[in-house]
Amino acid sequence: MGRLDELNLSLSLSKKDYAERLQAAQGRLTALRLALGGNLTGYITEEDWRNREKRPRYEEALEDMLARTEHPQAPWHLVEGDAKRHARVKVIETVNGRSSAGCASAGFRCPSLRRASGPARARP
Repeated sequence: MGRLDELNLSLSLSKKDYAERLQAAQGRLTALRLALGGNLTGYITEEDWRNREKRPRYEEALEDMLARTEHPQAPWHLVEGDAKRHARVKVIETVNGRSSAGCASAGFRCPSLRRASGPARARP
């Protein structure tokens, strides 16, 4: 029986980008409330804004978690999440690379992965 490797991913947002996304979400929610003429709850709350103030403590906790849980068979891969497309591609590439390495170490032949060429297709 072969060994099982883990893959740990941590996505992070800069303080500035997080604030901008929270503001934008608040603005969309306000516009939606006005358009529907109702009271929408459960989206952006005062707790979200309070949690923003706790960021330094969250960052300390993250550093502690990374230091305590790093292991050769379960490495952490940190992904910058400010640019959504970049973050998605980085996660896919990381998972594919780790899967390929795991297959190779177990003696399996892995298909080669080609990178798509040309411009990204627009969503319908």
